[in-house]
Amino acid sequence: MKNKVLIAMNKLSDTQLIAHGNSVKEGMTGNAHFPTLVDLVEEHNERLDEFRNAIPHENSRNLINVEAKNQKRKALILVTESLGYAVMSVARNNRELLASSGFALNSITPERRVIPTSPENVEAFITSQPQTIQVTCKADRNARIYKVRASTDRVNWQWTNEGTRAKLLLHDVTAGVIVYVQMAAKNSLGESPWSNATAVRLPLPNEPEVKRANV
Repeated sequence: MKNKVLIAMNKLSDTQLIAHGNSVKEGMTGNAHFPTLVDLVEEHNERLDEFRNAIPHENSRNLINVEAKNQKRKALILVTESLGYAVMSVARNNRELLASSGFALNSITPERRVIPTSPENVEAFITSQPQTIQVTCKADRNARIYKVRASTDRVNWQWTNEGTRAKLLLHDVTAGVIVYVQMAAKNSLGESPWSNATAVRLPLPNEPEVKRANV
């Protein structure tokens, strides 16, 4: 999920808006992470002071000074929104930098990870490398490691490999015989069942080639 600062302030009370402004002022003034935003920070701080000073005392409120206060409020919100967007542009999704700005951040619900399912769309190809086949499957967002194994009888698995991509190589595969390949995926929670077996045969010299993958 993308990290963001919260810049919707229209529903904040005057007291809440000042508290928010004070937090941004403290976080952004002299913040070395945002050297290009100095002018915008200074403008925000000026608008904050103007808004604070424009709030009339409770017993002296009237239509004129309340309207003047509201205009200062709008000006503060406008510059704070601009500053918030600029902060996100500079921080480039870095949550630590965003937190240093004094803006409130969006909440992030941790992604729930599950054990990967058995790989789908498993395919095997001969390659440009001698006695090497490439085995691929559909990527699984829950997978951290992919495994491949191959056998001539689906009992004794002679060739194995694993890696972080859904595309793996098996080397020193015997040519001229049918080889059955399977893939599995795993993460810190566990490992999927092995996929259905897919057959491939490395051609002997002078035999036609099919399903070649250049690697």
